[in-house]
Amino acid sequence: MSLETKLYTLLSTTSGVTDLVGTRSYPLTAPQDAEMPFIVYTRISSGREYSLDGYSSLENPRMQIDCYAQTYSAAKGLSEAVTTAMRGSSTFSVSWDDPRESFEEDETYRISIDFSVWNSE
Repeated sequence: MSLETKLYTLLSTTSGVTDLVGTRSYPLTAPQDAEMPFIVYTRISSGREYSLDGYSSLENPRMQIDCYAQTYSAAKGLSEAVTTAMRGSSTFSVSWDDPRESFEEDETYRISIDFSVWNSE
């Protein structure tokens, strides 16, 4: 199972996240008419691990998860729920996270979090 599939499953089944966004978690970009709040996730780097025998089936990519909402407090609450879910995953592990906050021109709040993820393919 791909990391993106594992990530979508985690985000769409963890109650702390689904209480806020339901299943509105999208790869790469959200639909233009997506209801807020919502999540967009993107693989930033592949991070495949190799040994002398070749590819080890272990990867350490950087995944970015963007939490969008109409208020700062809603975006912050969603980012905290996502971080808790990511840290508690039983299908992959997270070794660090790095959040950043921004305000979009269309009056949308976004908190982007980069995660270093260890995953066995």
